[in-house]
Amino acid sequence: MNSAKVAIFESRKAESFVRYGLVAITFFLLLYSASTQQAKGDEGGAYLPAFEQAFTLWPALDLSPYWSISSFYLWVIAALQAVVGPLVSGKILLVGRLLSLACWLILVWLHARSSRYKSLVVLFNPYVLIYSVRAHPLLPGIFLFYLFWTLVRQHKKAGLLILPFAVSFQVFIGGAVGLFMPKVPLQKDEVIRIVVIGLLALSGVLITWLTWGGMYPPKFASHVFFQEYHVHGKPSFGYLGTVFMMAGGVFWFIGNRTLAEIKQHRTYSLVVIGLLILAGAFLYKTATIVGIARQLSQSYLANDQLGWVLIFVLIGLGWLRLHRDHYPVFFGLLGASVLLVTLPYLYERISVFATIAPCLAWCSLQSSEKQQKGLVLTMCCVFVLLFIAYQRYGSL
Repeated sequence: MNSAKVAIFESRKAESFVRYGLVAITFFLLLYSASTQQAKGDEGGAYLPAFEQAFTLWPALDLSPYWSISSFYLWVIAALQAVVGPLVSGKILLVGRLLSLACWLILVWLHARSSRYKSLVVLFNPYVLIYSVRAHPLLPGIFLFYLFWTLVRQHKKAGLLILPFAVSFQVFIGGAVGLFMPKVPLQKDEVIRIVVIGLLALSGVLITWLTWGGMYPPKFASHVFFQEYHVHGKPSFGYLGTVFMMAGGVFWFIGNRTLAEIKQHRTYSLVVIGLLILAGAFLYKTATIVGIARQLSQSYLANDQLGWVLIFVLIGLGWLRLHRDHYPVFFGLLGASVLLVTLPYLYERISVFATIAPCLAWCSLQSSEKQQKGLVLTMCCVFVLLFIAYQRYGSL
């Protein structure tokens, strides 16, 4: 008996060593990247000018930011620059990066400490790692939503006040309130709760619109992308499919159904496969896939996006591994995808962004079976390697 206890203790000790070692190594890689990398993409052309303008106006709120940046997020960045200015003078972009990295580290630490391994699959997603070292509102927005989620589930009404700001940081987070969709038969208290939470999420969207003064960076406004998509573009209904497809990448690792169980629940499995085929066909016919997928398809797939649509369908097959009690995450993803439809272009990375809040909240409720821990940690290591590769060869 004693030998068995010792073996269990040693196993848990080794497991903790691997878990915290992975977090520590990843953190220092991210910190190095945040401190040394050159500004890429929107960071240099859009975010940096917006940060600098917000700092000149602080402590007043800048009501004319670049359209995709929340005025409140800019205020936070400007406030941090004012506090730590003597230490990082002239490096306001670094301040934004360190804020993103701090939010990522807190979220990872909370989930690693409680052994909620499934949540780590979401937080180690390569895109999340990339944006954890970008001066970007994604990670701060996810952190605020998770804080709201935790407090509200503990029956603390103070958490409700956080939601509008989380949605203001990243509008599509508002769709994640679908996680609170009441079960049938409906209960009055649950219906009232989702209505109140929905109104708060809507207020976050309205805050974003009302505090946007319409400023576009001159280089962005003169770019062919702006003319093609923002001026003449149409709503991208492809997000209704790609958000669910990308979420399947998480469900491959957090789902519990084996191949035998997938065959056993044939009706559900056939419905999933059928819907994915329809979504893939719709995406292929209606959406112009831009971003990494377009660049790679032009280089390696003979200028045809069919290959990437098939990859998205394959990723989406992760839904087969879920049991039927996953309706909250379905509605959370549906709300997020609907909010993205208004965008006049389709980015696969934005589809991934929309999955993070609902999937992280959902995974936080799921237990981690022993046989899955090794798989999850292995995939986290693979994700870190993909992050390193992207930092070296990527363009964002």
